[in-house]
Amino acid sequence: MPFDASRPHGSASADRLYRRRSITGDTFAWSPSTCLFTLIVVLYAATTWRTVHMFARKRSWFYAAMLVLIITQLYDMACFVFGLQGGADSPALLVLVAFDDLACAVFTVLFASMNLVRFRQIGASMWPRTTKLLVGCTVLLAAYWTAIVGYGWWYLAAFRNYANSAIMNEAWAVGYLVDAVLNAILSMSFFVHLRIMAKGNGFRAGLQRYVAKAESLLVLESISLVSVLALQLIDPTADPLWLTWYLAQGVRMLAYCTLIQLLSRIMSHRRVSRMGGQSTSFVVGESMTDRTGHSSTSGVMSAGHVCSSDGRIVVNAPRRGTSTQAVGAVGGTVDK
Repeated sequence: MPFDASRPHGSASADRLYRRRSITGDTFAWSPSTCLFTLIVVLYAATTWRTVHMFARKRSWFYAAMLVLIITQLYDMACFVFGLQGGADSPALLVLVAFDDLACAVFTVLFASMNLVRFRQIGASMWPRTTKLLVGCTVLLAAYWTAIVGYGWWYLAAFRNYANSAIMNEAWAVGYLVDAVLNAILSMSFFVHLRIMAKGNGFRAGLQRYVAKAESLLVLESISLVSVLALQLIDPTADPLWLTWYLAQGVRMLAYCTLIQLLSRIMSHRRVSRMGGQSTSFVVGESMTDRTGHSSTSGVMSAGHVCSSDGRIVVNAPRRGTSTQAVGAVGGTVDK
């Protein structure tokens, strides 16, 4: 929002508050908000460049969805930081707020869905009950945010105002908190699965460092969200523009994009360890094992993935009359 020199100034304290909260001003002065905003823009630009580059190399819907996340987050930040600080509830501004509600809901639900798909593609066969639980939690999160958007649109249409609803403020806070908790649970589940994969004999020497890097990204992804929410709960006046939240989301998206690349590298370099045409070790997650040591439901080979010529990850089953399944490290699944 450009500075308007003709804007009537109120008290000295109100004017100082305006200068502290605003990105632009009539004179140059050190501004923490400007510093954070610049860092956010650089971070989002780096994430956009990496996402476009990877999408050009591999047309995966994960990277297309990441671009949608970036666009919705940039729109939300521009609308909140520049559009909602004037205080005028014009019809055009109310339309922007309505789309902003939708953008926030799309961002939250889409990111949670991507996290769920990421876990299902690699860990669903080992953790079937955990996967079903995470699917249920993600569906509930989507329903909750749909309700938030519906109530917000009704409130805008009924009262022509966006700033006087305590219920909306609490609903948004709860929605972001649930999203952070679900993200932490998904990341922890993926963390445990990577640990189990690293202990198998399917990794060649030196590949464990990629797993360690992936685990550190999962931790960073969760801590960045939880710490910002804690800051807002403890002292909301410390960051009235929520710039630390947008910064945390930028860190989260960049870490997620890097994690997808790491997972593709990890899965494409796994080697099959066989003896007589079969894997020498099995890792059993939530499936039950009988007294003879054979899995009663679904055994997961610790070295049961190979990389096909087109870059897909193929589950390497024993030489029997069973079907195989192509699993993309960052794409969908294709039954053969």
